Amino acid sequence: MKRLIILNGQLIFPDRIDTGKALICKNGKIEQILADKMLEINPDDQIIDAKQQYVSPGFIDMHVHGGGGHDFMDGTVEAFLRIAEVHAKYGTTAMVPTTLTCTDEELMNTFTIYKKAKVLNNKGAKFIGLHLEGPYFSPSQCGAQDPNYLKKPCPKEYNHFINISQDIVRWSVAPELEGAIEMGEELQRQHILPSIAHTDATYEEVEKANKAGYTHITHLYSAMSSVTRRNAFRHAGVVEAAYLIDDITVEIIADGIHLPKPLLQFVYKFKGPDKTALCTDAMRGAGMPDGESILGSLTNGQKVIIEDGVAKMPDRSAFAGSVATTDRLVRTMVQLAGIPLTDAIRMMTLTPARILHTLTHQKVLLKQVKMLTLSFSTIKSMLLTQYQKAMLSIVNESETKVFQQELLTIKIYPTLQQMGNEAAKEVADRICKLLEEKAEINMIFAAAPSQDEFLNHLIHDKRIDWTRINAFHMDEYIGIHPDAPQSFGHFLRIRIFDKVPFKKVNYLNGRAESLEEECKRYADLLTKYPVDIVCLGIGENGHIAFNDPDVADFNDPKLVKIVKLDPVCRQQQVNEKCFERLDLVPKEALTLTIPALLKAEWMFCIVPFKNKAHAVYRAIYGEISEKCPASILRRKEKSSLYLDTESAEQINL
Repeated sequence: MKRLIILNGQLIFPDRIDTGKALICKNGKIEQILADKMLEINPDDQIIDAKQQYVSPGFIDMHVHGGGGHDFMDGTVEAFLRIAEVHAKYGTTAMVPTTLTCTDEELMNTFTIYKKAKVLNNKGAKFIGLHLEGPYFSPSQCGAQDPNYLKKPCPKEYNHFINISQDIVRWSVAPELEGAIEMGEELQRQHILPSIAHTDATYEEVEKANKAGYTHITHLYSAMSSVTRRNAFRHAGVVEAAYLIDDITVEIIADGIHLPKPLLQFVYKFKGPDKTALCTDAMRGAGMPDGESILGSLTNGQKVIIEDGVAKMPDRSAFAGSVATTDRLVRTMVQLAGIPLTDAIRMMTLTPARILHTLTHQKVLLKQVKMLTLSFSTIKSMLLTQYQKAMLSIVNESETKVFQQELLTIKIYPTLQQMGNEAAKEVADRICKLLEEKAEINMIFAAAPSQDEFLNHLIHDKRIDWTRINAFHMDEYIGIHPDAPQSFGHFLRIRIFDKVPFKKVNYLNGRAESLEEECKRYADLLTKYPVDIVCLGIGENGHIAFNDPDVADFNDPKLVKIVKLDPVCRQQQVNEKCFERLDLVPKEALTLTIPALLKAEWMFCIVPFKNKAHAVYRAIYGEISEKCPASILRRKEKSSLYLDTESAEQINL
C-alpha cells in the first residue's frame, strides 16, 4: 500500500505549532510523525508539499442540526449523509446529530434513520452519537423550538427512548422542571451526558442539578436565565452558574453573531479553552445562500430567514440557529476574539472530545495530530485543500509500553484518556480486592488538573462500594478559603468527594487557628486509619504532595507538616491557570510528608502532560534523593507510574 507523506506543514498541537516534521499516512491512517531529516522516501510514496499551511486535528461538532439544505429531522438517510459530507468539507470529521422538539413518531424515526446512515456514511464526518435537544424545556425559553411539543420529564417516556436507542450520547433538559433532577441521575447511570438548556433555572437550581449529574451547558447565553431582579433583590441564573461551578463545561456558538466579541473573550478568559467547546448549532442553511429556509423537519419545521450570516425567526425577534461551519468558529475565535490558534483548535477538537468522553473512539490525542483533516493557508482565509477529507488516525493507538525501574512499574499510554481510564480501572480493581479482605479501607487523593481524567473514570466505576472507604487529601494551601476554586479540598470535593458516597471525607484545614495543632490532628487520623491506597501525581520540580526538593525528607519524623513552597512549585500553579499571577499563589502549605505517603500499601502515580516530562525522567533515571522527591517511588513496593506520551517524551525505550 502506498504511503501518503505530507511535508512542510505547520502541525497544530494542543500547546504549540511544530514545523520540520513529516506526516506519514498509510491505509487512511497516520502511521508516524517524523522529523524531516529522519524521513526515508520510497519511490512509490505520494508526496504532498503543504507549503507551510497549517495542519490541524479534525474538528468535532457536538451540536449540529443540518447543512447543505438538509436537516437531521428530515427523516431520510440521504439527509444524514449529505449533512455529513457538507460539514466534512469545512474540517469536521466527527459530529453529534441533534434533534429538535417533535412528535414521538418523528423521534423514533430519527433513531432508525441514524442507524442506517451511520453504516452507509463513508464520505462525510463520522456520526458519534445522537443529541436529543428537548422536549423537556421551559416554555419561556423555548427559542426556535416548537412550543407545541414541550413537556415535563416522564421516567416512563425517557426510559423508553433510552431503551430503544443505544446511540443517545447527550440530552439537553431544563433542570428546573418537575422530574428533571431524577432524569439527570438516570442519564448519568446510562452514561448519557445531561446538559442544561432552554431554561429559566435559578443559580440554586443549577447547583442542585449539577449534583444530580448536569455537568454541561448547551449553547451558553442562548435561551437561558441570567441575572434577574425581583423587587429590590438580584438573583443569579444559569449564566452565572456556568462561571462559578467549576466542573460545569460549556459550549458556545462562536459565529461572531450569537455572541459578540466581548462575550467570546469573557468566556475564554474565565471558563478557559479546556472547559469551553465550540459548536455550530448549524441548521440546514449551513453552506447555503441567504433566503428562506426551515428549521427542523420539512413537514413540521419552523420557517426561518437566513441573512447576515445567521438564521432568524420570521419576525427577526430572535436567532433560530446558526449557519456556521466549524472552520468559521475557529476563524472567529482567532480573528475576532484574538485568542491563540492552538487554543481555538483545542476548543474545536480536544475539549468536545473530553466532554463527550470519546477520546479513545475519535483518536483526538494530546501528544500528536492524530487526524489530518484541515489545512488552511492563512488564518484569515481558512482555505481548504483538496487533500482534506480522510479521517486519519494513528495506527498503534492501543499500544501500551510497560517496563520496570527497580521496584516501580511504569506504564506509558498513547493518549491521556487511555492513561486515565487504565489507571482508574487498576485502582478500582485494587479497591475491590481490598474490600474483599477488609470491612473498610482508607485512601489519599491528590488535587491537581493532572488527576482530572483519572478521577472522572474512577467515579464512574460501578463496582466500587464507596460507603466503605474513608478519604483523605494530601496537601492544602495555608490561608485559602475552603470554598475557593484554588483550594485542594474544594478541587477534590467537586471532582470526587461530593460525587460518590464515601464513608467519611477528612479535610485538611489550611485556615485552622493553630496550624501545628491541625498537623497533629490530621496525623492522628492517619495513624487511626492506616492508608491502603495513595493516588498521587508529580510536580514540575519532582515533588510529591507539597514536598518540594528544599523541604523533602525521606526520613521525616512527622506525618503532616507546614512547608514553604518553592518558586517552581508556585509558578506551576500559575501555568496551570489555578492562579492568575505568581504573587497570588500562597507561599506556605500543609502537606503529608513522604513517609506518610509511603506508609500506604499501594501507590498509584498518575502523571500526564508535557510540562512533567523532565521531572518524570529524573524520577525514573536520576539519583534517588530529595533533589527529586518522586525518585523515592523506585524503592516502594506495589507502586505504579502511569504516563501519557507527552509526559514520557524524554524516555527512550
